[in-house]
Amino acid sequence: MPNWTVYAGDLAEGTSLKSASAPSSWTVYTGNPVKNKPAEEDIPSVISYVPQFGHLLCNPCRSVVPFKTLHYHLRHYHKIRTLFCKAIVSQYEGLSVSQTDADVVPLPGGSSPLEFLASPERGYFCPHCDYTTCNWDVLLLHFRETRCSRERKTRDDLSCVLQRWASVR
Repeated sequence: MPNWTVYAGDLAEGTSLKSASAPSSWTVYTGNPVKNKPAEEDIPSVISYVPQFGHLLCNPCRSVVPFKTLHYHLRHYHKIRTLFCKAIVSQYEGLSVSQTDADVVPLPGGSSPLEFLASPERGYFCPHCDYTTCNWDVLLLHFRETRCSRERKTRDDLSCVLQRWASVR
């Protein structure tokens, strides 16, 4: 169960809250909530830095999140409060990490699967270029729209294992 945060405002000394005692899982801040910052141990550790690739990894999703979309990702996909989102984002401000989706480029073909990402899945490749997809119909569309030829190869002939940097949302 996640920690709850209760803002009590500026209570006069000796004034009690008009509710039952707070459970031990609650974190209670008093005073102005704008000035309060979460303690280091209260900040969820949902993001990891992967220095060999220069990416930020969302641990629950097992996918890469570019820095410019990190706050949005935490807030909307994981429902993390804004105060904590800002604290998490600030931890990675000085690092040289991927900023946008365009910075997250595929690894070369034949690379080993990365254990920290979501599991690899079956996909298909074009024998004439580096195009890959997880959908057979999309590969057939690729053949129709480009000069690439299928050369009588079957679905099994063009099958491969693919792994995504980002999970499907």
